Amino acid sequence: MEKAIIFSVVILAVMSTSTLFAAEVNPGMLCTAIVDRACDSIGSTFPTDVRKVYVHTRILGIESGGSVTHRWIYKDKIMAETKLNIGGPDWRTWSSKNIDPFWSGDWKVEIVNNSDGAVMDILEFRIEE
Repeated sequence: MEKAIIFSVVILAVMSTSTLFAAEVNPGMLCTAIVDRACDSIGSTFPTDVRKVYVHTRILGIESGGSVTHRWIYKDKIMAETKLNIGGPDWRTWSSKNIDPFWSGDWKVEIVNNSDGAVMDILEFRIEE
């Protein structure tokens, strides 16, 4: 009986710990430049002549060897997917997408945990004149 109680307590502790340390994006940002490994010129609306938009993410709770994907979506079409390797449980990483001046309108970037396919965050932005 004592072993069953101890086993139950251990299982509950493991389940609670895994919930506490679930992978997350904190924060995710959109910008037009990366300076010293950080976003510069942060925004959610960019002009058609922007040329390039960056997504900078701080990933928490994924161990070294894991990865995430930045999935760039325009008009419900996947325009690019960039796999980014994670080097530790608190990791900053980024990707960029060249933007054609004719691609005006609404965009989104899904940040996907590659271990389970879960969308961890969605960042939305707009390209306009």
